[in-house]
Amino acid sequence: MTYHKAAILCAVTFFLVWTTLAGALADRPPPPGFLLLVALFGGLAVLVYFRVRSYLVWRDTGVRMRVARVALEGCAAGVCAALALAMTGGEPSVTPSALDRAIWVAVLGGLGAVSALIVYAAAARIAAGENGDT
Repeated sequence: MTYHKAAILCAVTFFLVWTTLAGALADRPPPPGFLLLVALFGGLAVLVYFRVRSYLVWRDTGVRMRVARVALEGCAAGVCAALALAMTGGEPSVTPSALDRAIWVAVLGGLGAVSALIVYAAAARIAAGENGDT
């Protein structure tokens, strides 16, 4: 499978999985802020598309410490997502402390790292499966 097809498959899957998970955990009906979350997932899916292509090049050329670099990029994306969501103000009746905010940033950073590693593994598996390298 070409890098382009693998990247599209990974990006679409990323968007659908995270949107479905968030939708399953949201209140019924979902609050208006849910659309912001869907937009954030869309933006992250675009980033996944572009990064998967780089990840596959790294895999094929044997770039050193590529798994750590993938995890670091995912962590950075998670932290950026946490900061972006924090700027929206959130629920008006809730006033989180500095510790609460730090935990929020750390959790989303960890989720970003894990998500990036899963995307990397899936992209490598998809690309290898098409080439008969499984």
